[in-house]
Amino acid sequence: MLDIQISNRKMRGLRKTRGSDKDKEMNAEILVFKEALQIEKQKFGIEHHTFTDTIQHMAIVYRDNRKYDDAMVCLQWKLKVLIGQSTRPGREKAVEIAATFTIMGNIQRRRNNMKDAIKYYMKAVQIFKSIGYRHDHPHMCILARLITRSDRYLKAGLSGKIRQWRDGKTRPTNT
Repeated sequence: MLDIQISNRKMRGLRKTRGSDKDKEMNAEILVFKEALQIEKQKFGIEHHTFTDTIQHMAIVYRDNRKYDDAMVCLQWKLKVLIGQSTRPGREKAVEIAATFTIMGNIQRRRNNMKDAIKYYMKAVQIFKSIGYRHDHPHMCILARLITRSDRYLKAGLSGKIRQWRDGKTRPTNT
């Protein structure tokens, strides 16, 4: 009975995450992923897809906690590993590289850096085209929509306004 009460207290405490608690939680998650990377490297080597998947999971944790620089470092590391892999089939590796560029573009959009976002999206489009994806493929349609939206924000000068609205500093206006 005592164990249940303690665990219920812990659960109540987890629901009330503060800024420092959130950082501790993120650091704990990253530590788990780093340990997983060491195990995967020993057991499978860096050629195995789980290694790059774990790097991407680390990047997502950083991204979700607004640690965009750390997320980009992880994704660049993933790209280095992917490019160096020789055992993965070319098409599979190309799709993974293009998907990584798309995630990098999404991070740049979150930073409101639309120029770099478009550059990353265009790299993904070029890779998808090189492996035979046509304009009507779902990945290409999504990228076209992301590029169009990013370009509109860039041309309209809305990047800074979107950031302020997302951070709760202003309200959106109908213009």
